[in-house]
Amino acid sequence: MKRCPICQNVYADESINFCLADGTLLTEETIPTGRETAPPLRQTEVMPSEEIPTLVSPPPQFLRQGYATPEATPKPANRQLLLWLIIGLLLISVIVLAFILLRKGTDEVRVSSDNSNGVNINTRSSSVSTTPMPTATSTPSATPTPTATPTPTPDLSKTRSEIMSVMSGWEESMRRQDLSSNLSFYADRLDSYYQSGSVGKEHVRANRQRIFAIYYSSTNVQLSNISVEVDPSGTRATVSYDNSYNWRGGEKHLVGKTQNKMILSKIGSRWLITSELHLKQLIADRTN
Repeated sequence: MKRCPICQNVYADESINFCLADGTLLTEETIPTGRETAPPLRQTEVMPSEEIPTLVSPPPQFLRQGYATPEATPKPANRQLLLWLIIGLLLISVIVLAFILLRKGTDEVRVSSDNSNGVNINTRSSSVSTTPMPTATSTPSATPTPTATPTPTPDLSKTRSEIMSVMSGWEESMRRQDLSSNLSFYADRLDSYYQSGSVGKEHVRANRQRIFAIYYSSTNVQLSNISVEVDPSGTRATVSYDNSYNWRGGEKHLVGKTQNKMILSKIGSRWLITSELHLKQLIADRTN
């Protein structure tokens, strides 16, 4: 005996597997044993076998919950198109490779041609140089070597005279407390100025103004033992000298002697001071 789990119809014919009402798969019906009486069964009239209509479509398939029918793997839509694409890529790769190899070979041929031309030129030049010419006129070479311009030898006596003139003018401007004249002997920028290092001309101006303001009566200086050394280029000179000073200003009085050094550079047509340094104290300062 079988029962439909949907409509609860009961079928006594064991050959029927699907419900004739809704197509549901029938389940086996167990007959309870014991004193309990089974509920009355709903009898369904079964048509004769010859009158049972034939199902046109197969019974519906019922799947367990949680399982899905695997989809079929799609096949390539157009294998011929894919094949043509692969062939086209291969042809493009072959053309690019052939172009690279052809260009490389052309460059190698060009380099070898240039090298051979260079060898021929050198050989021709050597043959011309070894063969005596009947006339004094020589054939110019293909690549003439530029002649170096000889560096003019500096006139040391003239250079020392110009530098001594600068030192004399500097000394006189200190005596006369002529600030403008004194600053004219300095470059716009000094590499060293006593303990200050690299400074501009304005720093020298401030130093001179302070000295002239304190020792306003006299700023007498006297240079001696002047030594001038000019470098081979003739554009830079080192001057060492002794500086005896006697400065007065009201009740202030400063007397002493130092050994100093100046470095002068030829800037344009003038020798200008680019460094001024104190070397040592020869006579200690006496101040009032």
